[in-house]
Amino acid sequence: MKRLLSYGVAILGLMSSASIMAAGSDELWEVTSKMEIPDMPFAMPGQTSKLCMKMGNEKNPINAIPKNNDQDCKMTDIKIFGSKSSWYMKCDGKNPMTGIGEMNYGDGSYSGKMKMNSMDGDVMVAYEGRRVGTCRTK
Repeated sequence: MKRLLSYGVAILGLMSSASIMAAGSDELWEVTSKMEIPDMPFAMPGQTSKLCMKMGNEKNPINAIPKNNDQDCKMTDIKIFGSKSSWYMKCDGKNPMTGIGEMNYGDGSYSGKMKMNSMDGDVMVAYEGRRVGTCRTK
């Protein structure tokens, strides 16, 4: 259980970030993520982060999901169709994991979930993003 918790913390780290910056005047998004580990005796608290991204980029999970530069994760097989997207993810390094994810988009919002698998078990992450304004980047 302790090792699975460390995997979960790594995933939550993947989901948390101060901001992602791009050039120009862009949209500011607030993203809340919550992790669940089956059979864990307590619930992990949700985490909220802010992302700055170009208008329309929230439909691509590479842009819309906060990153942790300490984790070597790659998204592949990304499919965007209508108001939905899906992908496969593989993380190498200290806590190797694989998983799948999906997102649904609305007007100024999105929600989704990822299921990550490690040697020690599964971790589920649910997230929601909402546009909260504009941001000006360097």
